Amino acid sequence: MPDIDPRIELVVGLAQSEIASQFASAIGIDGRAVGLLAFDGALIAALLAGLAVPGFSVLGASWGYPLLGLVLSATLSLAAAMGGVRAGPELNRFYELVSTMDTPEEAGGLAVKDLIRTIGENRGTVRRKQYLLGAAVIVLALTPVTYVLYLRASLWVIPWVLGAAIIGALFVRLVWLSFTGGGYNS
Repeated sequence: MPDIDPRIELVVGLAQSEIASQFASAIGIDGRAVGLLAFDGALIAALLAGLAVPGFSVLGASWGYPLLGLVLSATLSLAAAMGGVRAGPELNRFYELVSTMDTPEEAGGLAVKDLIRTIGENRGTVRRKQYLLGAAVIVLALTPVTYVLYLRASLWVIPWVLGAAIIGALFVRLVWLSFTGGGYNS
């Protein structure tokens, strides 16, 4: 059996590296999404536990607003963790197609086409995960800020609002840098 064209072998090797990078990125995003989901869950539990204590209510009667923001952030985090990337063509279908071909070059060409399609699909999946996790972080960061602004609190709360806004902006920037600073950037 003759060897496959070295150019096809090169493209297949590069495609495998790209798909491995996409897997690593997806796993990293899933880990951060699950961590943020757990953090949201802990904040929701603390909020609800605080409501159960008679006579103790930091948030007053408007506790539902921060709860809504936390639930939205948790939902976005869960959505970011859902779905996975593909490793390549479905092997049973691919083997059936390859077994009918006359030359290894035809099979290699089909492999390249399927790998390129897989890379494109995975790119969309990784971007969707990035956007959903970014949105979850933004919602979480903005929840206390919008709550305080909703209350139209007195002047003594303004430093807290500014502090929360600065911390939220730094947190969002840190998460954004973690997306763009290393790993998968396509």
